[in-house]
Amino acid sequence: MKTINRFLLLAGLLSLAACTKDSLSTDPGKVQAGFVKGHVVDTQGRPLAEATIIANNAIWVGKNVIGTTDANGNYRISLPNEPGIGAFYVRGNVKMKFEGKTYQLPLFTEADDTFLPDEGAVKNLQLKLWGEKTGNFGDDGLYGGTVEVTNRTSFNTGDIEFMLEPISLIDGSKGETLTFHTDYYTAQGVPIGKYRVSARRISTNQPLYVRILDSNQAYEESVTTIFQSSYYIETIYEMHIEVAE
Repeated sequence: MKTINRFLLLAGLLSLAACTKDSLSTDPGKVQAGFVKGHVVDTQGRPLAEATIIANNAIWVGKNVIGTTDANGNYRISLPNEPGIGAFYVRGNVKMKFEGKTYQLPLFTEADDTFLPDEGAVKNLQLKLWGEKTGNFGDDGLYGGTVEVTNRTSFNTGDIEFMLEPISLIDGSKGETLTFHTDYYTAQGVPIGKYRVSARRISTNQPLYVRILDSNQAYEESVTTIFQSSYYIETIYEMHIEVAE
């Protein structure tokens, strides 16, 4: 069995990150005891309606409370306040339709720490298509999808450069062309979108041929595709590409 290594795709993403707002612009109001509330925006800082917000209990199972943002991107969740209830933290997600498919994307939580119900909290969230997650309370890894490569050529994958040219991203933006070359077979942290994928051999600058894995289609100099749900977890998104000479 071939082991698939993990590769953090950084090329091209640093320049994209420079376009992301550092903080959320709308003030949801003062902290209110017994409640967690906040404002949720998309990648352009616009209010994000119908996002699901979850106040997760850090100790007890079955004590989570779920809310939804209104048309202005605001939410307000009443917290249980009983003896020994412990602290809470906030997570969120939003469903978005793209190319005839519904994606459920996680949201980034600002000031991602716990709080007690009798203190209350303001927790703003934002949609991010790339970059690192908070790293707290199991929120590990990267935003975006994973590109997995099956190498059908006679040479090492490290001698192959892949190009992902975005046709459009899920948030409606154009995105930027990404390239990667690595000894590994996986690129993570790719913004969810529709891409034209191509490849070349680095040492000779020879164009290579690609297709969607197990598609039974002919190999072409490029293939246009979107991310699909993982076979195992519906909210993990992958793109599987075969490359040949």
